[in-house]
Amino acid sequence: MQEQFAQKVGVTFPTINNWERGNRTPHPFLFQRLMEMAEEAGLKNIEDIHPVKYRRLSHGVKRPRK
Repeated sequence: MQEQFAQKVGVTFPTINNWERGNRTPHPFLFQRLMEMAEEAGLKNIEDIHPVKYRRLSHGVKRPRK
């Protein structure tokens, strides 16, 4: 499942593992893609998944206006 997710995001399996372990955070461009995927999955935004860890990163990403 992580391998499929990594392919969909456009990163490697070890990259996903590093994000999950907190060793690294997504690049802002990839973070934007993750937010879009979260919204497509019905989440308000990625902060719903992990509110503290991603709060600072999400404030630096511009979202398209609807």
